[in-house]
Amino acid sequence: FEHYIIEAHPDDTIPDLRLDRPLTTFLNYCNSFNFDCLTREEHLHLPSLIILFKTLQQWQKQYNRNDLPCTRIEKDEFKKILEKFSHHSAYDIHDHSKSLENFDEAKRTIPSRLIKTNLPSTIKELFQDPSCLELTNQTDIFWFIIHALKLFTENEGEG
Repeated sequence: FEHYIIEAHPDDTIPDLRLDRPLTTFLNYCNSFNFDCLTREEHLHLPSLIILFKTLQQWQKQYNRNDLPCTRIEKDEFKKILEKFSHHSAYDIHDHSKSLENFDEAKRTIPSRLIKTNLPSTIKELFQDPSCLELTNQTDIFWFIIHALKLFTENEGEG
């Protein structure tokens, strides 16, 4: 008889935002924003995740890349683009010290958010477990769920 223990809130997780492999819905939503046409009020309410993604798109276009900035130099270039976005139409020309909190947050989170999408090794191990690969009518429901997640990840979840 097996007992399954899954840590619901592990301490060492890094958020997987899939910025390098965005889901189509997220991509379409982000593409609906044009920084050149936004008012200051609209700039103030942009989530930092959208700011990061739009900055990533610009960085990739500017440097003819399709990956994430990895080196210190690349991340510095990325920050410069983000700063240009923050100083666009939303910038208060009368008060140069006034910054936009959401852009500041995006800049602060660059090191932890520009992470390549990757399945944790513990999940890969579950997906390769014989109990997941060889389902029978005697298999515990837990392994059917793991198998379904494996199929989703490989097919619908874009791997």
